Amino acid sequence: MGDQDHIGENLRAYMQAFSPAVRDIFESFDFHTQIDKLAKSGLLYLVTEKFANIDLHPEVVSNAQMGAVFEELIRKFAELSNETAGEHFTPREVIRLMVNLLFIEDDQALTRPGVVRSIYDPTAGTGGMLSVAAC
Repeated sequence: MGDQDHIGENLRAYMQAFSPAVRDIFESFDFHTQIDKLAKSGLLYLVTEKFANIDLHPEVVSNAQMGAVFEELIRKFAELSNETAGEHFTPREVIRLMVNLLFIEDDQALTRPGVVRSIYDPTAGTGGMLSVAAC
């Protein structure tokens, strides 16, 4: 952020420092093209500055909140690509229903101290099932 004239190169270098799996995500969203478009329109520094000022520290944004943000991004990008969002994640409403159905017989037991139940999330994508079940 300290070098406004080279924000595009700095952002690309920053992205290259991530693991190959994370870089693959950037590539999937064609992030380099987005950088070029924003730079061409004179908005790259302004947009980058906005993101840089968002505090996403775990003490500020919980894992559950971050999961909700991630799910919303998946939903939005699925809409943009004319896909059904459910192809990439299970909506929270469906997760809540599934967890309620799984625990329906355990309502009384789950209110007692020391009772433990296990739940298996076969996809473990955003961890939505696990975080809903923990509540």
